Amino acid sequence: MLRIPEEVDVVITEEFETQSAPKIEVSRKAPSSSPVSDGQELLAIASDQPFPSCAVPQFALDDIRDIAELVEREVIRGCEAVVVVQEPAGAGGRGQDA
Repeated sequence: MLRIPEEVDVVITEEFETQSAPKIEVSRKAPSSSPVSDGQELLAIASDQPFPSCAVPQFALDDIRDIAELVEREVIRGCEAVVVVQEPAGAGGRGQDA
């Protein structure tokens, strides 16, 4: 079992679908036709296919900005500081001038 320092606000993991914690499920059409997470803990789905029966926000797999905003709004909302990671200049994003 991994020990997590107390000063950590958010831990992002994978393969913890049976643990009791808020989840954003990442699903690809090829191996999956339905979500595996419990609906009560599911914050959102990021996928290359729609799940019309799921009443949670759904994002494209590459919709990083909107997924990050959801995490900030729904998970980090009581934290005093939020770390923003920017793409390096010239990496296809707006870089440090954003």
